[in-house]
Amino acid sequence: MTFSSIIVHYREIGLKGRNRARFEDALVKNIKDTIALRGLDVRRIFGRILITLGQDVSHELIAERLRHVPGVSHFLFAVRVAPTMPEMSQAAVALLQSSEPFTTFRIEARRSEKDFPFSSMDVNRAVGAAAVAALGKRVKLVEPERTCTIEIVGRNAFLSLARVPGPGGLPAGISGTVAALLSGGIDSPVAAYKMIKRGARTVFVHFHSMPFTSPASVAKVRDLAAILARFQGASTLYLVPFADIQKTVMMETAARYRVLLYRRLMMRVAEALTRKDRVGALVTGESLGQVASQTLQNISAIGEAATLPVLRPLVGDDKEDIITEARKIGTFETSIQPHDDCCQVFLPRSPATKARVADLEMEEARLNIPALVQQALEKTTVEEIQPKWQN
Repeated sequence: MTFSSIIVHYREIGLKGRNRARFEDALVKNIKDTIALRGLDVRRIFGRILITLGQDVSHELIAERLRHVPGVSHFLFAVRVAPTMPEMSQAAVALLQSSEPFTTFRIEARRSEKDFPFSSMDVNRAVGAAAVAALGKRVKLVEPERTCTIEIVGRNAFLSLARVPGPGGLPAGISGTVAALLSGGIDSPVAAYKMIKRGARTVFVHFHSMPFTSPASVAKVRDLAAILARFQGASTLYLVPFADIQKTVMMETAARYRVLLYRRLMMRVAEALTRKDRVGALVTGESLGQVASQTLQNISAIGEAATLPVLRPLVGDDKEDIITEARKIGTFETSIQPHDDCCQVFLPRSPATKARVADLEMEEARLNIPALVQQALEKTTVEEIQPKWQN
């Protein structure tokens, strides 16, 4: 059966009160930009977003892209008919006939306007009875094999058999801009995704140690950024050469503090790089206690180098939580490809686990911090990353 419409549902946006229209408009714009098909009509209707489909559009392409739009809780491909009992009954029978074989079903109607002459229960009974008479199937209200939903909105009724989950959250860009430190590992892409899902447009900053690491590590990060761009559109990636800075730190400071000094420098560089993007916070993939540099004391000491807030969306997650999320958003297979991490190249044997800020500042006194930051800024390259779609 040919679907003429998609009904897009949201959850959290519906709680925004007087700001709700602004969030809905942002979601409409993001849907249009993400699907990127000419002639696609996307508009707000009562408590939903309505997408009217043209002819010869790929349902698979639209579904794949809608699944990556933050703010969308779920969506349904639907047929649109007049909200009369005969029209709704006929459409429900046709939909059920077009599905895979089944023995049990239910009708689940909702009204957006209470002045509709029939209650939702009336619609369920009448349409269900028509389907039983036409198909000879059995109604089952709990866990049926098929559920035909009917959404009555204004002068239209929309019928569907299946709903597709979206990421939920808030529309990308509605909450300002953040800068995420993106490595080639599993954690940082998930942290960046969580901020995108909360409505923060995210720019990516990657520190690399070429020529001590291979160009493949940078290519891998480009791929990760392109996967994350599915959720927010074209994205900015800053590539920061860090090897010379690491060598300076290695030669001038105590080995046990080396990784923490690297990360404090990264905070300073990321802030300076993204100032023109008007970022409101830095984002890292740190998870409390996961590695030696991520003890409570070390996390605090690293963050102290930044003047912006440092957000750590994964701080309370264990590794299995993070891996599950990485699989869900599509970054896991890329993240587990072998790569050279810039900090691993110059990693000391016994890193400090409970560093004090005073100790780190004493080591930093041996360095010309402003000059090192400026050196990184001058050598950084900037790329625009387009979304990488599977179809």
